[in-house]
Amino acid sequence: MELSGETLNDLLDRAVARAPERIALVIRRDLRDERWSYRQLADVVERVASRLQAAGVAAGTRVLTWSQNDPWVVAADFAVWRLGAVVVPLDLRMQTDVAIRIGRKVRAALLLAGPDLDAAVAAELGIPMLRLDQAGLDPDSGQMRSAPAAAVTSSDLAEIVFTSGTTSDPKGVMLTHGQSIHSARVIGQTGMGSRPDRGLAVAPLSHMYGQVVPLLMGFMSGSTLVFLHALSPKALTATMQRERITAVTLTPQLMSNLLRGLEAEARRSGRSASLERARVVARWLPRRLRRILFRSVLTPIGGELDVISCGAAMLPEDLQRSFETFGIRVVQGYGTTEAAVITGHSR
Repeated sequence: MELSGETLNDLLDRAVARAPERIALVIRRDLRDERWSYRQLADVVERVASRLQAAGVAAGTRVLTWSQNDPWVVAADFAVWRLGAVVVPLDLRMQTDVAIRIGRKVRAALLLAGPDLDAAVAAELGIPMLRLDQAGLDPDSGQMRSAPAAAVTSSDLAEIVFTSGTTSDPKGVMLTHGQSIHSARVIGQTGMGSRPDRGLAVAPLSHMYGQVVPLLMGFMSGSTLVFLHALSPKALTATMQRERITAVTLTPQLMSNLLRGLEAEARRSGRSASLERARVVARWLPRRLRRILFRSVLTPIGGELDVISCGAAMLPEDLQRSFETFGIRVVQGYGTTEAAVITGHSR
């Protein structure tokens, strides 16, 4: 409660008050690292809220977001919540006709679209569109006034998130501010801890798993969240090394890819035999000594990865054990969108 408050607006306000100059969000654009402090994020959120208000967004308005992970998506989401409006996130992998049906079903008033999204989609929806970048959301940053915050409570609607449709047609799940805050608070207290991390955001922000674990929970602990500029094995490992990532949220498939990459690097450097010998010894060592033993193995990903949060599919036991052998904690969780993502996880 002290770290999060009861609404998503409280969560950001308290994170800014605790450590305004700490870096909140990082992304690489054209070989340049863009870093937003918590104070800068809050300032941008206020200006974006003013921009959205001028576009007709008010309490209860449904706003579609459709983009890859980006600090501007975070700013837009919190600006929507500041106005008491509702975010309806669309998955980038979603078919256009599905997105159009969703937009019409929720009676969305505005589409916030990533730079690469075809403008023809908005035309089919029949609603205005703003680009999810500085030009679209914050064009006159020195002149825009802050929008007055709406009176929002924990029981107010924050998002309508559509399920993946694995067992039936996708359906909209109505999630309140309180539900999202509760999930972040629980995973923070029992799964990840309260220390600041340098987290890597791999799961999309359009998915509750991608929102709650690295983003909302990270704001509770004052963490830095790094976004990938490209979802590729090379970008993953390079970003982890450059930013010295301490926590990452992955699916089992991505965990498997990461493990294969570490093993391949050991083979290239002629250390395969020593890696296998170390694995035999490691089972008898405490976690701290395992990390020392496998220091050279972990160096290609920054050497500081401490915890992996895994979800979205079944995690094979041998895959979990492989990372724990290196001295990396693995927290696996399961849940449903209807439960604001988390229903159970390991400690």
